Amino acid sequence: NADAFVDDNELGIVRGSQAGNDFRISLAGSTVFIDPVRSATQIALYSMQPIDDLTSIDIAPVSGYLPGGLSAKPGFGYVFQIDEGDGLLRYGALRVTHVGQQFIIFDWSYQTDAGNPELLVRGGLPSADEKGLVVKGHRR
Repeated sequence: NADAFVDDNELGIVRGSQAGNDFRISLAGSTVFIDPVRSATQIALYSMQPIDDLTSIDIAPVSGYLPGGLSAKPGFGYVFQIDEGDGLLRYGALRVTHVGQQFIIFDWSYQTDAGNPELLVRGGLPSADEKGLVVKGHRR
């Protein structure tokens, strides 16, 4: 309802049909998939092994991106390469923490510095939320 608060009837809702979405979560049989939506968005598995946490994804891969979806597996990391048509690539990442028959839980990040594949945690930088309140970054 756009009141800036999460109400019980809003928690966990995913709006998968929005034209501007880069990816969506889908279910095929009993398998949950992470699917790129826009033709200019591709996905890559970050590692063949589970990773410790989202901060393990430090640099986006140079290659290996696919336009099709990948199955979501707990502990695994996925990287997105996003082309917004301005000549610069953007990168995002997610790490799946839980997968159920009707849900998925993941941590995610997005690199706002176009063309920069570095996804390292960097703290101490101020940022503002939608109300203009400054939030001080931190480092783990």
